[in-house]
Amino acid sequence: MSLNLPIPSPVITAFYTIASPIAGLVSPLLVDGKRIERIKNVAYGADPAQRLDVYLPRARDSGPLPVALFIHGGGFRYFSKNSHAAAAARLAESGRIVFCIDYRLAPRHPYPHGLADAAKAYAWIVEKAGNYGGNAERISLVGESSGAGFVTSLAVYLAGIAKFPAGADAPEPPKVWPKAVVAHCGFFEVTDGSRFDGDRRLFPAARTRVEQIRSNYVPEFRAEKSADYALADPHLALGALSALPAGFPEFFVPVGAKDPVIGDSERFAETLAKLGQRDRLKVYPGVGHAFYAAPSGAQAKICWNDIVAFLDGAKA
Repeated sequence: MSLNLPIPSPVITAFYTIASPIAGLVSPLLVDGKRIERIKNVAYGADPAQRLDVYLPRARDSGPLPVALFIHGGGFRYFSKNSHAAAAARLAESGRIVFCIDYRLAPRHPYPHGLADAAKAYAWIVEKAGNYGGNAERISLVGESSGAGFVTSLAVYLAGIAKFPAGADAPEPPKVWPKAVVAHCGFFEVTDGSRFDGDRRLFPAARTRVEQIRSNYVPEFRAEKSADYALADPHLALGALSALPAGFPEFFVPVGAKDPVIGDSERFAETLAKLGQRDRLKVYPGVGHAFYAAPSGAQAKICWNDIVAFLDGAKA
């Protein structure tokens, strides 16, 4: 079946429904237990979905290590902390304590539930990082695809740029802000799929997927309620600013050249540049969406080296 032809939405749903648990079984097998200790299923909240895995480098200094919150992608609906175990372990190999989370998934739990879980996990990590030998003052956010949208929204929320809608089960923002954010191949807007109109890189199957993501994550969106959805569209929230608040984290925006939603990363990087964070986009040739989730690939290795160098430079 050609991706340049329309693919019915149920077929795409079936593909991800099958791929998600398979990835959850395979990815943990790629974690090198001799180098990384994995502590599984730690509760950061009362809901059964509010669980995280902790990845600790076995070779570590006596002092506290920087920490990272890692948020998986999957269009806000698919995949899990297990499916991204290899990526979380790769990040831990750089000398960081990594907290890789599960969160409530759409469509059963649409916006803002999953993002509220991410905010709760962040607050938990800030409080508990020291128990695992981590330094919460050197915390970074790392996410891919919809997870990149989450880490961007989280940075926007923590900086007080936008709020959760009334009634959301989200904690008060901790006073500790992240030092750096890695937003890989992100969905930085959700409510308006027309932003891709005229972009031929978004082939028909991917366009169907974008519409699925919108309808799953923000099914009740109405333009007159757009203020309630500011954290679903973090790019728009940042684009409304004339300057970034002092202490706002540094961003790195890696993306594959063949990613059909590369337009979101390009637009987001342009906005960052206007706000003073220039040259934050890096495009990797010959690879598509979420390529870094398989850390052994040639371009993935380069990307991971760039991510680690960026975080080291930001002292995160």
